[in-house]
Amino acid sequence: MCGPRPTAIDLVNFVVGAPAAVSGVVRHGVFSRDVEDEVYCSLHYAGGASGQLCVNWSDESLRKMSTKVSVWGTNGRLSADRQECQLYLREPHAALPGTPAGWTVRYTTDLTQEVWFYLRGEEYSAQIDHFVQSCKARRLDGENSFASALQTDRVVAMILAAGEGGAAPGAGLTSSAPPRRGWLRRLFG
Repeated sequence: MCGPRPTAIDLVNFVVGAPAAVSGVVRHGVFSRDVEDEVYCSLHYAGGASGQLCVNWSDESLRKMSTKVSVWGTNGRLSADRQECQLYLREPHAALPGTPAGWTVRYTTDLTQEVWFYLRGEEYSAQIDHFVQSCKARRLDGENSFASALQTDRVVAMILAAGEGGAAPGAGLTSSAPPRRGWLRRLFG
C-alpha cells in the first residue's frame, strides 16, 4: 500500500476517533523508491484536540515494529506500548479511584489474559486465537468492522491529499459510531 500505514491510523481512530482535518504532512521514501518509508502529520479534532501521527518503517534502531500511544492532558499524561502503560497524574482524579498522584505503571502482561500458544508475541497470538474462535463460533461482532475500515481509509485519503497540497477529502469527517469511553478506567482500575 502506498501511503501511511493503516494499522497506526486504525489504532488512533479506536482510541480518540477520526480526525476532522489533517495538516503538516511529511512523506519520505528513505530506502524505497515507490512507497513512503516514513509519514508524519498533525491530526486535528472537532473539539479542539490535536495530535501527531509518526510512522517510520526505516528506523534501524528498532529491531521490529513498535507502537506507542502518548496522550497529554491538563492533569498529566499517559503512554502505552507493547510492554507497559505509564500514567502520570499531577493530582488524583475521581474517575480513577485508588490511583495516586505521580507515576503509576502497569505491565501489559498483567492486564491481558494468557494465551494458550505463543507466536511472535502475546498480542499476535491473542489476535489469531480470537480470529479462529470467531470463525468456529460464526461470530460476526468483532472489534473491527467495514465501517471502521472505511473510516481508516478516509483518514488515509485525507493524509494523502493534505500531503499533496490539496483539500483533504473528508474534512469535517464525523463518525456514526459512538465514541469509545472508559479505557483509562479499564486500564488503571
